[in-house]
Amino acid sequence: MSYNKDKALSYIMENGNVLDTYKMEFMLGLGRDDRVPLDFFTSHQNDDGGFAFKMEKGNPSSVATTLSMLEWYNELEITYTGSYKRCVRFLLEHQEQGVWDEPDDIASLHPEELYIPHALSTKLWLTAQTANDLLFYEKEEYAAQKALRFMHQHKRDDGTFKGYSITNWIMMSLYAQLGMSEAAQNLLPYVRTHIEKDTKLIIWALDCLWKAKMENVLAGELLDLLESKQTSEGCWTTADGKGCYPLITVEALRALKRWGRT
Repeated sequence: MSYNKDKALSYIMENGNVLDTYKMEFMLGLGRDDRVPLDFFTSHQNDDGGFAFKMEKGNPSSVATTLSMLEWYNELEITYTGSYKRCVRFLLEHQEQGVWDEPDDIASLHPEELYIPHALSTKLWLTAQTANDLLFYEKEEYAAQKALRFMHQHKRDDGTFKGYSITNWIMMSLYAQLGMSEAAQNLLPYVRTHIEKDTKLIIWALDCLWKAKMENVLAGELLDLLESKQTSEGCWTTADGKGCYPLITVEALRALKRWGRT
């Protein structure tokens, strides 16, 4: 299995915004100018340190959107900035009784099912993901342990978690990071049989394995699947059927590069 990197790069250059293009250039070692991502982040970061829902100016801050920016501060090596520190503070301040949830005012923006405030499935994946990312990037073990107590309230008898299947991938990663290797291994049978076909979810599952440092047969299978999802235009699509996305294409390239598929 292989993919056409040149086509992917051309697609991003022609269709991506300034940040998409910069991410690609940075990943490939083609140059660095911290002002580019920082100017972009600053224009979309709200006063509370969070990022506007769907990165649309004027929207309220979203935990999920802010999480998606947290990893890029680290990827682009700009965690030294006040902007990053405010981003982290926003996430920490929005944990309540161990839980992360989207704020009420997101509901009026007609969010996709994944982001509906107060839905249990939203709370579960968002709590697991925020804990996993803050532990990975900031060593925030206290916040992760609080999240773990909430997650265990929604554990099935077989050891898997309610909500979306991706929640179990995230929890496998969180367990591994916390040194709970037996608990992480117990989720392997479930995730092996719940490999999603959507590009976004394939990349998400690979990210979970990367943070868990679990280099097993699943990574190879997921990477092969990801490569096969590239279109003839050179881009990657998602399951919503709306066509190609520069952002998803950048994310796909990052995942492939991270795992040595260059």
